[in-house]
Amino acid sequence: LEGTGPEVTLDPLETVGQKSAVSQLVKAASQMDAVDSSLLRVRLASGGDPLFPLTIRLTGEAVQGNSGSFREFLLRMSRDLLVPSQALFVECPSAAQGRNRGRHIICPGEPDALSLKLFEFVGKLLGMSLRSDVPLPLDLLPSVWKAILEQPLDDADVAAADTLWAQSLDTLTAIDTEES
Repeated sequence: LEGTGPEVTLDPLETVGQKSAVSQLVKAASQMDAVDSSLLRVRLASGGDPLFPLTIRLTGEAVQGNSGSFREFLLRMSRDLLVPSQALFVECPSAAQGRNRGRHIICPGEPDALSLKLFEFVGKLLGMSLRSDVPLPLDLLPSVWKAILEQPLDDADVAAADTLWAQSLDTLTAIDTEES
């Protein structure tokens, strides 16, 4: 049912030569901001060709159908979300110790208004990805997914995110235990 849902139009050549692809992310998010979330709720994919909640137009690219452009859209948005200058996600601190390299956590600190809008967009991307059965290639630490699902975090989650902080916490806990 191509062409029945909302449409997002991006120009992939806009970001050629730029250090950051954030403008594509912000442009897509602003186009999606006006879309009623109920329009993105397609029937769950169950074998055969999935249904896509959006029609993606990549100007300057001749793409037949929506499958390839939708997958490319999710890939581009995932890549753009992990751009350090965007400040939504950062590589987990334990990567400096060689653990969980390439995995990301939510950027600590209070998000600004744009970041909140982009996190809402991340939620829409996740929902569209799940319902259309097209993976959203965000390499987030498992504890991030646990937090999104409101599952309790444990010491192993803390250690996976930041090995040095977890070691410091263990040291402080040991000192407190010895004093008791």
